[in-house]
Amino acid sequence: MLNGPTFPPALQTTPAKRFVGTRVGGGGVAAPVDSARPLDDPEQNASARRLESRENQELQYLRARDQEVRAHERAHIAAGGRHVRGGAQFDYQRGPDGRMYAIGGEVSIDTAPVPNDPQATLEKAQVIQRAALAPAEPSSQDISVAGQARQMAVQARVEIARQRAEEAQADTREAAVGNPGFESRGALAARIEGMGGSASLRAEPDPLLDAVV
Repeated sequence: MLNGPTFPPALQTTPAKRFVGTRVGGGGVAAPVDSARPLDDPEQNASARRLESRENQELQYLRARDQEVRAHERAHIAAGGRHVRGGAQFDYQRGPDGRMYAIGGEVSIDTAPVPNDPQATLEKAQVIQRAALAPAEPSSQDISVAGQARQMAVQARVEIARQRAEEAQADTREAAVGNPGFESRGALAARIEGMGGSASLRAEPDPLLDAVV
C-alpha cells in the first residue's frame, strides 16, 4: 500500500501585499481642511488631487488583483474535479470605495492514495498534478503539491509493476500444473537457443503426393 498525506493540502495564490493608501467613506475625500486657508488654496487643492490619484491607483490594483485571484482558483477547481474539497477561500482587503477585494485565496484538494488500488491512485495523482499547475502562474504552494502528486504517481507505478509481475508468475504456475507439457515462453526460448539459436516453422509434405510421383 502506498503511503501519503491523509489531509488535503491547499492550492493557493499567495496573498498580495496590502496596498497602503488613504481610506475614505461616503464618496468624499478625507482630506484635512485648514479653516485658515481659503477654499481655492492651490496647495490644499494639490494635496486633494494627490490623495485622489493614490486612491485611483489602489482601486485599479485591487480590481486587477481580485480578477487574477479568482481566475487562479477557478483553474484549480476546474482541473481538480471531484478531488477538490469545497469551494475557494479568499483573503480580502477593503478598497477606498468601501468594497471588499480578494487579494489571496486557496482551494483544498484531497491527495490521499486510493487504498489497495494503485491504478486508481496513479490516475488520481495525475489529476492532482494537473490541478496544481492549472493556473497561469502557480504559487510555490501549488508547485509543492504538484511535487507530492508526482511522487505518489511514481509509487503507484512501482506497485502496479509489482502486482503485474506477481500475476504473471501465478498464471505461469497455474498453466504448468494444469498442463504437464507446458513450457513458459522463457523456457521455450532457452531450449530453442540450445538447439542452435534458430527454429523453422514449415508444412510437412503430403504422403499421397509422393505416391503419385
